[in-house]
Amino acid sequence: MKKVYKLVPTGEPFHYTLYVNSKPVLTGDSSVVHTRLFNSLHRTISAIQQHGGEPDVKTIVDKDGVELFTVEWDGGSKTEMRCIGLSAEAWIALEELAEATESIARTGKNVGKPSWRALIRRIADGELQIVQPEQTAGKNPSP
Repeated sequence: MKKVYKLVPTGEPFHYTLYVNSKPVLTGDSSVVHTRLFNSLHRTISAIQQHGGEPDVKTIVDKDGVELFTVEWDGGSKTEMRCIGLSAEAWIALEELAEATESIARTGKNVGKPSWRALIRRIADGELQIVQPEQTAGKNPSP
């Protein structure tokens, strides 16, 4: 995968336009545009690394003063997002189970709080095994 950031001088002194993947996202004073560029680059690189990728960052400045930053990484991610519809009762049960198992969010807006996402991650990683003996006692698993 590839993401391209481009800084193009506007013709006015110390003014640039920032493009991300060929779309203009900001035009303004050099310091504002550069700050946005570097913050965007940092977020992109961090997200790639967080999801198991290793970004390859290249920088080119051409003779007209256009700065080009490319971030490339192998496609895919070690995470996959899926959606599931559950009843309100089921969501409440998941949230209560997250609290009961001390499954705490490590990132995001709920960092430090019980999280159904953290619960599912712990189950998937084999850290937690959820079994309700009264439901499985005496039953053979289906083939």
